[in-house]
Amino acid sequence: MSYPLILSVYPRHLSTDVALFRGPVRVFVSSRSHRREELVRFVRVRDQLPIRIRAVEDVAVEHSLDLSSVEAFVACGGLVGPVRGGFYRVDRAMEEVLGDGTFGEHVYNLGGLMVHRLSRSYGGVPLVGDPVSTFELCPEARLSGMVGCHREPVFHALSQRSAARFAAGRLGRAYRDCRLVVAHLGYGISVGAHLDGLVVEVNDALHGEGPFSLERAGSLPTLGLLELAYSGRHDMEDLRGMITRDGGLARHLGCRDFMGVEALVRRGDQRALEVFDAFVSGISKEIAARATVLRGEVDAVVLTGPMVAWDRLVSQLEDRCGWIAPVITVKGQDELADLAMGALEVLSGRVEPLVLGDR
Repeated sequence: MSYPLILSVYPRHLSTDVALFRGPVRVFVSSRSHRREELVRFVRVRDQLPIRIRAVEDVAVEHSLDLSSVEAFVACGGLVGPVRGGFYRVDRAMEEVLGDGTFGEHVYNLGGLMVHRLSRSYGGVPLVGDPVSTFELCPEARLSGMVGCHREPVFHALSQRSAARFAAGRLGRAYRDCRLVVAHLGYGISVGAHLDGLVVEVNDALHGEGPFSLERAGSLPTLGLLELAYSGRHDMEDLRGMITRDGGLARHLGCRDFMGVEALVRRGDQRALEVFDAFVSGISKEIAARATVLRGEVDAVVLTGPMVAWDRLVSQLEDRCGWIAPVITVKGQDELADLAMGALEVLSGRVEPLVLGDR
């Protein structure tokens, strides 16, 4: 049996990850780093597209890959508005939504733009999987305390679903039969309640819900934020940056990676110790809140994302949340493989790809 070639691409904050698969078998994986100074000069996320495409093409040259032989290009899904989870074919409508930032700016928007551009240049089917705006909330989770202000969370749908499936395998059960609380720990933090294969409750990891993270401010005192907004000291873009790019640990301690925070904590820096305790407390409370959505019947608490490499953090979360359910840590999560397997399902005809109108 001849399997198709599938190229998975994953634009991250400071890197572009690429992996080639022949069917379910990985051929190679590679990553190209980008300097922060190189990226911050771009006003819009879409402006990064040329250097991100060049990164993919450089990887192809390095591995003697003819990109015209690839049958599917697949990436993480970006902000495309509230949609069902699954794999989507990137059409002109989705390209416009991602490029214009209709539903917001996010590095994952580049994924759909990249595969669409690669498809136009080399052929192959352009796909994205589990967009970050996947919307599966139960009815009561969609309401807020303000009429007209509905909740449409942005979260790490692909990462959470991948980790949930891994955890289900560890438990010897099908994902759809598990009741899980999954926490993605990274530049943003999202904690979801997974029930019947759906994420029925989750915080908005981008727009100001849940615990603060490496760069994001998380939930804030509402009146305090209003007073800051009307103080005359900040415009809308300033505040947006303080909430989504320059909050959390970065604002408190000047560290944009957990290794820097760990170094301060190891030295006994009092401010760092206080901030770290608040950081762990916020994540723990969010995990416990999701357990109530599942009425306390939780098969496992699942930790995933870049910060599960931070032993101190994982140990503290296990200590605080182990009473809820066994804690499963998913390190070295392979989202590139998950994307490729989803694309393979589409190419084989076993799954019909969704389009943006399928909301």
